[in-house]
Amino acid sequence: YKQRVRNIKDQKRKLEELVTMRTMEVMSQKEEIERQKDQIEVQKRLIENKNKNIIASINYAKRIQDTMLPERDYFSELLPDSFIFFQPRDVVSGDVYWIFEKNNKILVSVVDCTGHGVPGAFMSMIAFEQLVEIVNVYEIDQPDEILNHLHEGVRQILKQRKTHNRDGMDISIVVLEKNAENQYQKLSFAGAKNSIFLVQYPALIDYSNPDWIRELVECKADRMGIGGEQKEMKRIFSRQEIGLKADEKTVFYLFSDGYTDQFGGLEHKKFSKKRLKALCQEIYDLEMSEQEKIIRQTMDNWVGMGKENQIDDILFIGIRI
Repeated sequence: YKQRVRNIKDQKRKLEELVTMRTMEVMSQKEEIERQKDQIEVQKRLIENKNKNIIASINYAKRIQDTMLPERDYFSELLPDSFIFFQPRDVVSGDVYWIFEKNNKILVSVVDCTGHGVPGAFMSMIAFEQLVEIVNVYEIDQPDEILNHLHEGVRQILKQRKTHNRDGMDISIVVLEKNAENQYQKLSFAGAKNSIFLVQYPALIDYSNPDWIRELVECKADRMGIGGEQKEMKRIFSRQEIGLKADEKTVFYLFSDGYTDQFGGLEHKKFSKKRLKALCQEIYDLEMSEQEKIIRQTMDNWVGMGKENQIDDILFIGIRI
């Protein structure tokens, strides 16, 4: 009997020691979990602060970029019958538009820089600085010559002959020239990979006469872009000139490839330049405000139909003179 009692006491003691040891292990694990939890909370706060600072910096960059972009009122003052559909993919954009008046000429341009977001925004600042310098300081106002100088300027700023940097931009630029009576007499165009659409039709439309309908045409850009790593050869862009008549209206559209390259639709395909051209052909005689609504709604429907995300910055400008 005494031996059984001793055995029971030994087993009880061992069990108590085991429980104590396991309790200590659990407490130690709990303390470790609490410590890790505190570390995770600290890291979470650090990440939140970093994200907050990054977002604040990007928003500040947006304010800077917005101040560089021409004000809509100024754009409308120079070109009253116009619209701008601008939808960046991120907070800041690699697509920008530019307008300038000098020597009885109005210069308007759409620039699509390499990348989007912050990298694209940096490139857009280079584009702005170069365009202002070329036109305002060097007093160059022909679109092809502007592109020639812009190409060389980007190459020099990014030291592309040494760094082999491939960044650059695609651009379309239109120069509207007025005569002594302040009437538009000529439209000049040059483009680096960015074409424009254009149509001319009677100023007074007789809707009963089907002959008034004119075909919208594409003024094609040169296939070479601005900047980038290229062979050491002088780049020469071409210029197209179109006469403007007082008894005709001229509508033209400048755009980046963000619109045409956007995936969507039931078959999840790109919108395509062909589809955009057909859309412009249908709406070019409408009020510009109505055209903007159609351009915007068409893209919203295209993206929504395919449940796609926006893949690039979108910039589309329509102008009637």
